[in-house]
Amino acid sequence: MDETIAGWSPADLRRYVVNTILTDPGAFPMQPKDDTPKVTVSATPPSAKNGDIWIYTGNGFDWSFIFDSSDATYPWRFIGGGPASAWDNTQIGTAGTNMWQTPPTLTVPREGHYFVTWSAEAFAATIHATGQVEWNMYIGNGSTTYQYSRFHFNADTTAGNFEWGAHFGGQGDYGVLTAGTVLQIMASPAAGWDLVCDQRAISLTPIRIR
Repeated sequence: MDETIAGWSPADLRRYVVNTILTDPGAFPMQPKDDTPKVTVSATPPSAKNGDIWIYTGNGFDWSFIFDSSDATYPWRFIGGGPASAWDNTQIGTAGTNMWQTPPTLTVPREGHYFVTWSAEAFAATIHATGQVEWNMYIGNGSTTYQYSRFHFNADTTAGNFEWGAHFGGQGDYGVLTAGTVLQIMASPAAGWDLVCDQRAISLTPIRIR
């Protein structure tokens, strides 16, 4: 039921409000819809909507991500920043067996897909075998290997005083890497060979994470 308020009928009030908005919009401010992307700088992801930006503060590096709900599992898509990296030049021998070459190690900070790049140098400490020989270097997590790089050659120990050496490396997305995975390099010499490895490097760039 229409009632008057201080002498104003509901129809009078409606006319007053409409006329005031038309002549003075600031008299009744309206809250606009906020579509401005939110930017958060933190070590953990914020609650977010599509288009929001998260700047992840890591240990010695910063990564920028944009929230994209089209991937429900890994919604934070990488848009900028340098790789996390580790390098070491300590010479480590293999003593004729497969051996994880640490340092360096590089720990995955958050679960997701990453582009991993790695490399190493190796040379023969002793030469025992002849014929077709293979040396392999791997990237892995200390127990499981993801990718290898191979040096295949024909060894002839009768050729005199000489030394064999090679450069190894690879790169790729090795599937989902869980948070806390410790990346490292393994040397795998052929039977009868001892390798000395140095110039080991690992780098990690995110693709999508959560």
